Amino acid sequence: MLFFILLATAFAHNLKSVSMVEKIFLDPVAFAQSFENASPSAVNAVIDMVEDLIAEGNGKKASIIQAHEDAVAASAVALDALNVALDILETATGERLEADAEVERLQSVLQQKQSAESDAVGNKNAAKTALDNAQAWMDSEVARVDGEKASLEEVQEILANLPEGFRRRLLSSHGSLMPVAMIAAMSSTDPNAVQEVVDLVQALIDAGEAQRADVTGARDDASAELEDRTGAWKHAVSETVAAQDALAAGEGVASQLLGVETAKESIHNDKTAIHNAAVTDEEEKEAIRTEQVPILDHENEQLHNVVEILEGLLPQA
Repeated sequence: MLFFILLATAFAHNLKSVSMVEKIFLDPVAFAQSFENASPSAVNAVIDMVEDLIAEGNGKKASIIQAHEDAVAASAVALDALNVALDILETATGERLEADAEVERLQSVLQQKQSAESDAVGNKNAAKTALDNAQAWMDSEVARVDGEKASLEEVQEILANLPEGFRRRLLSSHGSLMPVAMIAAMSSTDPNAVQEVVDLVQALIDAGEAQRADVTGARDDASAELEDRTGAWKHAVSETVAAQDALAAGEGVASQLLGVETAKESIHNDKTAIHNAAVTDEEEKEAIRTEQVPILDHENEQLHNVVEILEGLLPQA
C-alpha cells in the first residue's frame, strides 16, 4: 500500500513538472488504470492533483481569454481616441486651409490696391504737370495781357485828350492803331474825331481780359483737378495701408492655425502609434487564444476523463 502512495505522489509530482502539452501525449486510460490496485487514499490524492491541474488549465484559459478581451477593449479605446484626434486634426486642417485661402484673397486685394495707388500716383503726377503747364501759360498770357493793356490804356488816355480835328484824321488811318508816339505827334495837326478808334482799343482791352479769364480759369481747373487727384491718391494710399495691415493680420492667423494644426498632427501621430500597438497586441492575444484555448480544452477533457476513471476505482457507497 505504501508503494502505491509513493507512486501516486511521484506521479503527481511528474504531472506538475511537465507541460500540459506533453501530457496530451500520455495515455489517460492507462494512467488511470495503473492505480486500479491502489488504496482509496492514494487514488483520492491523485484525483486531487489532477483536479489541481484542471483548475490550473482553467485558470490559464481564463487568463488568456481575459488578456484577449482586455486587448480588444484597449484597441477599441485606442481607436476611439484616434478618431477623436483625427476629427480634431481635420478641423484644425480645415481652419488652416481657410486661413491660407483668406491670405491668398488678401494678397490679391493688396495687389489691386497697390495697382490702384500706382494709377492714382500717375494721375496725380499728370495733374501736377498739367497745373504747372497751365500756371506757366497763365503767367505768360497775363504778363502779355497786362503789357498790352497798359499800352492800350495809354492810347485811350492820349485819344481822350486829342483835338476833334485830329480824331477825324485818325479815323482815316486804315483802321489800325498807331503807335503812341505817332498819336502824340499827330495830336497838334489832326483834330478829327476818333471814337471808332477808342472803341477798337476798348475791344482789344476786353479781348485781353477775356484771355486772362480763360487762362486763369484753365489754371484754376487744373488746380482743382490736382486737388481731386491728390485726394484720390491719399485715399488709395490709405486703402493700400489697410490692405497691408489686413494681410499681416491674416498671415498671423494662418501662422497660428498652422501651429495648432502641427500640434494636433503630432497628437494624431501619437494616437496612431498607440492604436497600431493596441491592434498588434490584440492580434497577438487573439492568436494565443485561438491556439491555446483549444489545447487547454482538450487537455482538460483528457484530465476529466482521468478523474472519471479514477473515481470509478474508488469503493462505491
